[in-house]
Amino acid sequence: MLLTVVLLALAALGVTRLAPVLDKPDHGVVDIKPGLLSAHLPVRGEVTLGQGLTVSMYSDGIRVQRQTATLFQTVRIAAPVTAGFGTVTRTRDGWQEHVTGTVDHIRFTSVDLSRAGATFHGVAFDDTHTMPATISARRVGDKVELTFRIEGADLLVLHTWRHPGTRGLTPRLPAADLGGSAWWFRPATAPVEPALATGLGSLAAIDSPAPTAIDLRHDGRGEIHVWSSTFRLTVW
Repeated sequence: MLLTVVLLALAALGVTRLAPVLDKPDHGVVDIKPGLLSAHLPVRGEVTLGQGLTVSMYSDGIRVQRQTATLFQTVRIAAPVTAGFGTVTRTRDGWQEHVTGTVDHIRFTSVDLSRAGATFHGVAFDDTHTMPATISARRVGDKVELTFRIEGADLLVLHTWRHPGTRGLTPRLPAADLGGSAWWFRPATAPVEPALATGLGSLAAIDSPAPTAIDLRHDGRGEIHVWSSTFRLTVW
């Protein structure tokens, strides 16, 4: 009798602890960790975009700044983007990712500079894959537009340096602190529609017609999943 009571109590405790996890709107988003970043001269350095805006590439990642204020930073000392293979399917609550493989590491080898901005060239790679990769940055008014591309990828995962306090903006995401969970974006209703108010105090828009999610389940980093080989992120 005592054993039965103990087992029932443990079962009830387990249900109580599991319930908040099951209720989180993070189902369908696969946890994808960043690989290694290699960025050497002449890629490393800072590019001036005008109006006090800069983009820089160093071994600790990519950073966008206005004067001394950071608007955007990729995850530190790791690859800013991962290429994924697989499919994504529609579900009642959003989408479900089916990731069959990833190419985790990024090596940048050259940079093209122009009046419009800068394009960093390199490859995403692992033991069996080498995929051309580019990240382009340009100023559009008071905003910085970053375009990510990895040829042959089904999925791009952008790894960002996460500050606490990232909030969603309607109509693309719930107007709430998004920390500790993952969410699928609703379709945009206007060009460059802000979707995120970051913990850095900046705004961010993600431009892609493909299924897109944000994953903030980990301290110190956040991921943006876009089921395409290219997408655009705008920050201001």
